[in-house]
Amino acid sequence: MHIQTMGVVPGISLKTEGALNHDMTLAAFDFDLTSNLFRFHARGKVTWW
Repeated sequence: MHIQTMGVVPGISLKTEGALNHDMTLAAFDFDLTSNLFRFHARGKVTWW
């Protein structure tokens, strides 16, 4: 993917992984966004109160 950022068009790599419960609802996720300018990582787990 190429997106113009601050006048530059760097290549961007995205990776998303998810874990599902038996009923196909989201249990957890892992997300990475990487370019030659920055890296962003997020992960989470769904919990019910």
